[in-house]
Amino acid sequence: MIVPYIEGFHGNVFGHHSVATVTKHFPCGGPVGNGEDSHSSYGKTATYPGNNFCHHLAPFKSAIAAGARIMIPYYSRPIGTKYEEVGFGFNKGIILNAGVDQFDGEHVAEMLVDLVWNSPVSEEHIDTSVRRFPREKLLLRLSDNPFIDPDAAERSVGDGYFVQLGAEAQRRSCTLLTNNDTVPLRRAQWGSKFHINGFNRTYMEAPPAFPHSGAFKKSFASGSLAFDEGEKTRQAKIYAAVSTIVDMSMKRPGAVPDGFAQAAAVIATYGSSADALLDVVFGLAKPEGRLPFDPPRPMAAVEAQFEAVPFDTEDPAFWFGDGLRYPRNYPRIRPRML
Repeated sequence: MIVPYIEGFHGNVFGHHSVATVTKHFPCGGPVGNGEDSHSSYGKTATYPGNNFCHHLAPFKSAIAAGARIMIPYYSRPIGTKYEEVGFGFNKGIILNAGVDQFDGEHVAEMLVDLVWNSPVSEEHIDTSVRRFPREKLLLRLSDNPFIDPDAAERSVGDGYFVQLGAEAQRRSCTLLTNNDTVPLRRAQWGSKFHINGFNRTYMEAPPAFPHSGAFKKSFASGSLAFDEGEKTRQAKIYAAVSTIVDMSMKRPGAVPDGFAQAAAVIATYGSSADALLDVVFGLAKPEGRLPFDPPRPMAAVEAQFEAVPFDTEDPAFWFGDGLRYPRNYPRIRPRML
């Protein structure tokens, strides 16, 4: 996936018509202890049970071969490898020896100065980095031709055709996992009533806000992947009362409870819009997605699974590659533009 992504942004020859790609986070993004996020202290370790460090380098090797312009190291520190257990961004064997050009943390600049004076980072290394930074901007012609053409930008950014392609990709990515002859639904009659739980008339008048210091952290889910008993009970009541279609978000998917078997249909989505999902539910588009991994069933299976090893989850709720389809002869109506 990463190769066509890079090639599309760069074009045939990297130059002023290109967009410089940034590949991150090297050398991994998955084997984090307990499935947490490395932006926070509770997710600061990248663990490699199963001796599988090299497996996670494959996409980065492909990116480099495709001409990736910039590589950003991960925040976490490696545990269970031959490398020193410090953050990848400061690991001599992984980053410094590879030629890092920029250190974050400008508020402790004296530490970077000490690295130069005490020789871990040579002055020659710094000189090379200083030359590399303007070179990228010159190739993109951001310095010698800094003026933009607003009309050209407007034709590209938000172009209707590009938006249509993105909306179509969202529809096609929807992954139908179970279907008790429920979807696609027939079109709702005018006057049909919908109940949206947890939403009220004052919600948009006073949207929720978080203090700036905690907003970024709150955007990353953390903790157990299991639903608590109260939530399981609430879901069971809904399943018993009405035919239920479940949208299972795969941003940080939970352990799939047994109650999902009572749902009329289960669809996995990957950050797509509500319009894209509903187009699939009502048959305006077909689900074509397939699962990229094995969703776990009990939390115990999550805890027993090796973070760095794929496909070792015991008794997963679904399997890698799962994805049902609508009947081939089902009439497909051209979806509306989002």
